[in-house]
Amino acid sequence: MFYYYRKTKYDDDDDEETVGDHIEGQGQNEDIRKKTGSRKLEDIIKERRLSWLGHVLRMDYSRTARQATHWELRGYKRKPGRPRKNWVDVIKRDLRQMDLTWEEAEELANDKAEWRRREAQCSRLDAG
Repeated sequence: MFYYYRKTKYDDDDDEETVGDHIEGQGQNEDIRKKTGSRKLEDIIKERRLSWLGHVLRMDYSRTARQATHWELRGYKRKPGRPRKNWVDVIKRDLRQMDLTWEEAEELANDKAEWRRREAQCSRLDAG
């Protein structure tokens, strides 16, 4: 049983002045996930991102979503600082973790069953 209370700097049982949330008996996130049978949110998002990629890669080349995977802006000058992440860059990072290149992913995505097996395997590898 978890008991939740808000610690304030006026609690009598502490000498320190601490403010924050505290859950009595709270375990590590991994322990809680194992007990509840839930997965990491980042793994769920990654699996869905890869699922969407497979869907887009199976589209005909005449479709706008499929064409957008190859678009590059010419003559665009970005603002100073770190570039913002875009969907294709995040997908390429996911593919590198799966030891796949973009071209290999395009071929693999045509076999829907194999693609689904690989995307599920990728999220399980991250969880373990």
